[in-house]
Amino acid sequence: MITFAVIAATGLIAATAQAVAGFGFALLAVPLLVTVLDVPTAVGLAALLSGLNVAWVAISSRRHTPWDLVLPILAGSLCGMPLGLALLLGISSEVLRVMVSVLSISMAAALGLGLSIPAAGRRASFAVGGVAGLLTTSIAINGPPVVLYLQALGKPPEEFRAAISTFFLLNGVISLSAFVATGVIGPDTLRYFLVGFPAILVGSLVGRLILPYFEPETFRRFVFALLVLGALVSLAHSVQNLLG
Repeated sequence: MITFAVIAATGLIAATAQAVAGFGFALLAVPLLVTVLDVPTAVGLAALLSGLNVAWVAISSRRHTPWDLVLPILAGSLCGMPLGLALLLGISSEVLRVMVSVLSISMAAALGLGLSIPAAGRRASFAVGGVAGLLTTSIAINGPPVVLYLQALGKPPEEFRAAISTFFLLNGVISLSAFVATGVIGPDTLRYFLVGFPAILVGSLVGRLILPYFEPETFRRFVFALLVLGALVSLAHSVQNLLG
């Protein structure tokens, strides 16, 4: 019951945060999920749940999708996924938990500070996609590199939203197929998904309802605080387990 409660609460909080901030679901969800689940199960579950959040955004904003930008990033992601999957399946859960926590804190800090990747062109897009693909199949946190890159390009809001949601959707479909094929997603993951699914719907609705009542920058800072808090909780849990 504790596991189910953590999954439901995580889905609710992460979906609400993403509905308001526009990203950050996995960055918040994975560090919290790994406190009650093994890392492969947490990664697979986060991938399933986060897919629900981006599908409707990608479909509704498809008219603004800059395919000349999305496709090179997606191609790079395909090349990075095998290495990330090898890390997921080959490294101990406790080491992965620490990696999740440290990377979550680092990437949340980078986003919070407004850092960007000062490069452009197909080669840069491919390289960013490679990093995102590696992170997708290893710890399910693939958003920050793409967000930092798109910020540097200065895309209009509608293109930014369409590009990142379309990439997340297509990238998610591919990574989910790999997770199913390798057994990362199994019956237990699907059972946990049924627990998190209603929470995702409620969180998305709550986020859209409260969005007009918050100053975007104020709530964005609140989201980053939640992200760092989630990563710190996961890091403390991992260190405790490593120390026995």
